[in-house]
Amino acid sequence: METPKLTITTRLKAIRTSLGLTQAQLAARLGYRSYRSWQEFESGNRTPTFDVLEALFNNGFSTDWILSGQGPMLSADRKGDIDRSLLIESLRDVKEEAARQKVSLAPEKEADIVAEIYMDALEEQSGTLDESPLEVNHQNVVRFVRFSK
Repeated sequence: METPKLTITTRLKAIRTSLGLTQAQLAARLGYRSYRSWQEFESGNRTPTFDVLEALFNNGFSTDWILSGQGPMLSADRKGDIDRSLLIESLRDVKEEAARQKVSLAPEKEADIVAEIYMDALEEQSGTLDESPLEVNHQNVVRFVRFSK
């Protein structure tokens, strides 16, 4: 059975409760004089404006998650930590594929390809509920090295 996705109103409430704040406290933290605006957002009677989304982003919350429910709630969870094993696997695969294709890559080009492979692996898993370790897409490695010639 699939877990239903949270609505934007429930995600907004989740933000507030994760901070342990009342509607009035969160509204004040975001620069509102009255809590009624936040109350309207949580009830679904009013759509959060760009200013609200920007304030939440500046407080560490992912706008992707707020708007769509995709990815982690906190921006830091998405950007903060590098998956060291994925980075090593990306680098190793690029070096091995370059040797296999007999291609000599300049360090800058190699770094660009490794970064692209790493980001592709992150994107392939984002938006899924899969918690398995990230893996390099070896077809992408072959393609990137081939087109670097």
